[in-house]
Amino acid sequence: MTAATIRPMHALTRAGLLSIAAVISLLGLSLFVLPTETDRLFAWTINTPLTAAFLGASYWAATVLALTSAAERDWARGRAFAPAYLIAGVLLLWVTFVHLDQFHMDAITGWAWLVLYAIFPPGIVILLVRQRRMPGVEPARTRPMPPAVRAILGVQGAVMALAGAALTALPEDLGGFWPWQLTALPGRAIGVFVLAQGVLVLTACREGDWGRVRPAMAQYLLLGVLQLVALLRFSDTLDWGSPGAGLYLAFLISVLLTAAYGARQALLVTGSGRARPR
Repeated sequence: MTAATIRPMHALTRAGLLSIAAVISLLGLSLFVLPTETDRLFAWTINTPLTAAFLGASYWAATVLALTSAAERDWARGRAFAPAYLIAGVLLLWVTFVHLDQFHMDAITGWAWLVLYAIFPPGIVILLVRQRRMPGVEPARTRPMPPAVRAILGVQGAVMALAGAALTALPEDLGGFWPWQLTALPGRAIGVFVLAQGVLVLTACREGDWGRVRPAMAQYLLLGVLQLVALLRFSDTLDWGSPGAGLYLAFLISVLLTAAYGARQALLVTGSGRARPR
């Protein structure tokens, strides 16, 4: 198999990912850096700064996913973003319409959010359709993940996907189980991001090769770091005597350790799939 026969990343896909990164990086900036200013800088008011920082960390991690995916030459090595982005886009648009009365529709921030998520899902679909029409085959899997690592990632992904789906569907019933207080709109927003993250991790498990998950592992590592920073920054928000707080911290540490190992392994793979000399 020669490099010329491998399906490349379409130029339109790369341009789309870079555009996505530019937009969502600004959302991450307003939420993570200025979590107490959401009444002025965001599409709706978030009363709990840790919630805003959580969402901001998720947006910044998604920005890295877009940038690193766009940097991949081959589609197979950059495509892991697609299911997670599509699910997040569709569900956040649904959440917007369900809670539209809470959005700042008298300001540009509310309308910018609505336009963004009205465009985002069909835009992703268009990119995927164009990408599928590109000729070529997939590169061989030359650096398979160890079964133990795939199992750990599979458990983490399944936990996040199930928890995120449940929180998105029933935020008022299940918000009390979250480590800090959530109301319906922020609960659903966090649920969507947790669900999408679980889908991304499960997609990485399905790919099963370090050469195909470099963007996903980079995103996963940054997400763990930023969420830990947010937790330390607003540690007084949590009731540390509750089981939920301890479980949340333990899960976050497991994500950091797994992501650090995965990112290192993925970065040791060259563009051809061979391991770099250590």
